[in-house]
Amino acid sequence: MKLPNRILPTLQPSQPAAPRPGWVDYRFTPVRVEWRPVYGLHSREELCRALDVLEEAGIRAWWYGAAAKGAYPLFASRQLPHRDDADDDLLRWLTEESHRRGMTVFSWAYLATAPMLLAEHPGWRVHPIGGGEVATSGEPHRYACYNSPYGQRLKGYCVEVVNDLGFDGLWFDGSGLHLPGGRLGCVCPACTAKYEETTGEPPPDRAHLEDPAFRRFVRWRYDDFMDYWRQLTDFVREHAPDALLVFNHFNRLNNPGWSSGCPLARHRADAMAATECDSQRSQLVFQHKLLQAVNGDGRPTEVWSALLDGAHVNYPNRPEPDPTAALHHVQASAAAGGFASFGIGAHPADYRYALERIAHAADAVTPYVGGQHLACVGLVVSQQTLDFSSRPAFDTWRSIHGTHWLLQALHWPSDPLLDDDLGAEDLGRYGLVVLPATACLGAEQVAAIRSYVEAGGTLLALGDCGTRDESGYVETGASAFDQLAGIARRHERCGPVIVTQAPPTWRQVGLPERFMLAGEGRLVDPTDDAAMMAAASMPLDTSARRFDAQGMIRQAVESCSGAAVFQRRVGLGRVVTVVTDTGHAYARNNHHRSRELVRLLVGDAVQSVVHIDAPPMVHAEPWQQGDRLVVHLLNTPSVMTHLRVTNEHEERPFWPEDVTPTGPVTLTAPAGYRRAHAPQPQDTSTTITHTRDRLSITLPHMDRHAVVVFE
Repeated sequence: MKLPNRILPTLQPSQPAAPRPGWVDYRFTPVRVEWRPVYGLHSREELCRALDVLEEAGIRAWWYGAAAKGAYPLFASRQLPHRDDADDDLLRWLTEESHRRGMTVFSWAYLATAPMLLAEHPGWRVHPIGGGEVATSGEPHRYACYNSPYGQRLKGYCVEVVNDLGFDGLWFDGSGLHLPGGRLGCVCPACTAKYEETTGEPPPDRAHLEDPAFRRFVRWRYDDFMDYWRQLTDFVREHAPDALLVFNHFNRLNNPGWSSGCPLARHRADAMAATECDSQRSQLVFQHKLLQAVNGDGRPTEVWSALLDGAHVNYPNRPEPDPTAALHHVQASAAAGGFASFGIGAHPADYRYALERIAHAADAVTPYVGGQHLACVGLVVSQQTLDFSSRPAFDTWRSIHGTHWLLQALHWPSDPLLDDDLGAEDLGRYGLVVLPATACLGAEQVAAIRSYVEAGGTLLALGDCGTRDESGYVETGASAFDQLAGIARRHERCGPVIVTQAPPTWRQVGLPERFMLAGEGRLVDPTDDAAMMAAASMPLDTSARRFDAQGMIRQAVESCSGAAVFQRRVGLGRVVTVVTDTGHAYARNNHHRSRELVRLLVGDAVQSVVHIDAPPMVHAEPWQQGDRLVVHLLNTPSVMTHLRVTNEHEERPFWPEDVTPTGPVTLTAPAGYRRAHAPQPQDTSTTITHTRDRLSITLPHMDRHAVVVFE
């Protein structure tokens, strides 16, 4: 079986070639803590006490800050105006003391704001498309445009933070272009001149996705903004070769890519991508995978969350005395090949218990993090569909996340495939490729998918796929994708789809003769060379009621009929289509029937390296680490895999009793492995079965997380 190229180093703490005294590589630290200036620098006594707590807890990387919240420099910068209480000596002492204790220290930074600089140079402000002032929280006009001279000033500022103050790098928050109210910037004079020079046309006068001019601007802004990330990183690395930059990637649930300027594409900067879990830890595994695809070069990934274990009513404003949710964050990140970071609002001493537990858990799993991800399914995550399908981005995210959870419940490890990954070579690494309601597909992408299928691959299309081109324009007539999938006509009405008679093979695996598919969809008339697998009907008006003479209600029965599930053979492979958006429905309700239907339709195309026999809530991620095979197991009950509404920011903890122990779990390795054990957690009740061509290990039960190693 061909293996994917998403390879991460086995992530054990390592030393750089020429380290500062006591310095450790931030990328390989098991857990990171953010505690930084909000209104001003802390006293030396407070900082000493904080370092004592972090050191005793076993934290080896943390963020402080050379600027207060809002991007107000707290040292005598030569690039940006600074506050009167700036204290270079204190910050130099802090970095030296951190290094003396064997800790990496980063400076938190904003990329998008520079209020004191803009007070001097108001012409460098961001100008939102459509006009209007940018003001928030009493800080008017604080958003600065990177295409103005501010962009060059910021490069010099970063070098000062590293070379003059001794920080090991900068962690950039606010590294997106979204502004208060969701407005998109920027059409300031610098951006306007650059856009006109590049494209030969003026920028759009409104942020409207149906406007072709705005769609062109969105694509230009992606390229231009990511090019600045690259320039900034190259400049810093040229002047400070050991420095590392981390960018908080804002393309996620609450910030659609077109508004943030952060595309789902390989960023090509010599930096590290990180993100936040948006107060929904159910995203953790997928977010790490997505960042690994964005990094594209084997860098470790990091996902941040607020640590809810404070002793004060501060940020966050609700203490959680048991750090179960934070431990899950560490373990889920490790399973996905990455690490966790946590933000704290009060003094680290108030989080001592949680920090000790987190560091202990992270140290235990670090030797088993990373390697070569042994995925057997490619899951398409399309930026162009998120942006241009005319569907709310959050609904598209639900389709993607729900499909990912469905694959995990089937124990089919998957990799995200971005728009740029839809080439025949990338697709050929997987026996199965899934399109989760991927509406926007370009002609070259469809051609690559066709080549993949002709060579023997299996494509599973869920919901409306390929109805628009890569820029979101509706295909007229039979699209290239429809021709590939065997679609002669799509019905206009979208609604519930009822399978009227399941084939005998379906009933043999427990599916009923007549049932409703999960999710809404449009019935299809397949072409003559496509094989109907399940016919269906769709009620035309489920709300209509009829009353007879005696007042009895009779439901309306008008309906239309067509294909609900069908497949078309293409060369050595096939395209299987389910007309409903199964992933979107699965993100709301984890349907057993949906899992079994997908298993029945395409299970023979999936060739997982490790055979896993476990309940569906046990999600497995296998990694090849040299000569050993490491499998992370996560206990993920269905109640933990629901995406809440996009504007709900409240961090929700969960408790030990929320994860009921499950089992048994049996893993069978391919031929060649001679030894199996479960180092995390230590469990002497495992059973090993070893024959000439088979090695299996059974865990009779598991709690939240386990690691199994084959050697």
